[in-house]
Amino acid sequence: MILILETSGPLVSVAICNQKGELLCSEQSLTPNSHAELLAEMANNCILAHGGYGKLSAIAVSQGPGSYTGLRIGVSLAKGLCYALSVPLVPVNAYKAMAAHAASHCSASTYIAFTDARRNEIYVSVFESGADRDEQVFPLIPDSQVWSELKSPRVFAGNCTEKVRELIDLRSDDVFLEMQPSAEYACKQAAQLFAGGRFADVAYFEPYYLKDFIPGIPKKFAL
Repeated sequence: MILILETSGPLVSVAICNQKGELLCSEQSLTPNSHAELLAEMANNCILAHGGYGKLSAIAVSQGPGSYTGLRIGVSLAKGLCYALSVPLVPVNAYKAMAAHAASHCSASTYIAFTDARRNEIYVSVFESGADRDEQVFPLIPDSQVWSELKSPRVFAGNCTEKVRELIDLRSDDVFLEMQPSAEYACKQAAQLFAGGRFADVAYFEPYYLKDFIPGIPKKFAL
């Protein structure tokens, strides 16, 4: 079994799949930014419900970009489990997983997976139909020229669709799917990476932050 941890977005989730990429168990929090409180408990629940820690063959974790704190929490737990169980670490691409999930619902030429990067930016990764490769994720201030180069029909999948709608030139055949990064979307990807032996060095792996961490004032302390 492969345990998948998704902590790059505001909602933490975990999943367990078999080595064929078939989903066996998943849990997702409905409370934003509850990674520190819930991740370990959710992972433990799924693991114990499917035979215990000894059944795990690998730990997969979202590599980012996304929430700085969330990524640190997810990678820390993943590394701890890898060391304790002597199993490999498999970094997964949450944007590729969202694009694949979107493709299972809508047929299109281009899939644009994105998450909110705050301010006027979004994190974006673009996938062409039929292409099987990891595309680079980059921060972007939505610009009409960038989007105009993408082939139609286009499917936009992410957690800030209204923000994107307001900042691009819409086409009549555009489709928008509101979704959060989710561990269960990455099952097939994790299984494929595991089968191909595409593991990270547990000691040296770091999340793909993309942007420097900028501390802010917690809302409950803000004036």
